[in-house]
Amino acid sequence: MDLAGEFHALVRRASAPPERLVVDPREARHLLLKRIFDAHCLLDVRLGDDDTPYQSAIIELVPEQGYLVMDALPPASGNALATTLPTVRVRARLSGVELRFASRIQSSGSESGLAYFMLRYPDSVEYPQRRREYRVMVPLDRGLPVRFQTANGGWVRGEIRDLSPNGF
Repeated sequence: MDLAGEFHALVRRASAPPERLVVDPREARHLLLKRIFDAHCLLDVRLGDDDTPYQSAIIELVPEQGYLVMDALPPASGNALATTLPTVRVRARLSGVELRFASRIQSSGSESGLAYFMLRYPDSVEYPQRRREYRVMVPLDRGLPVRFQTANGGWVRGEIRDLSPNGF
């Protein structure tokens, strides 16, 4: 099942009426982080207010103890900077969808000469793409005009703003 499908399955399990569905944000957050981990996604990491990009990966998830472990931040200057700027902004791309979260470095260490960082388990993960099919946005200045006929013979005019494998 794809990421969007798993998210929708999570929503369907909610017991509230459809117009008031509530998903436990902790469960959705963990599902998204697990998918990033399982897919070995490359993370784009920014430290504090610094916009220098570093790459890393999640190497362990420990939600029951409230942390995750992130790999080193090459080059070595990233590892050094992480000790002075403990807040992190993380982005990852999974199946064409960007996910984002923020956290704080709780501690760091090294094993066999390789640095690692323990981060507080994020409070939330931003996942703006929640449809079953990934949608590609059409740039605002390039909307595609469309016109089609409905089943009752009427005409509909519009502009396509996004495309997916199954429609617009």
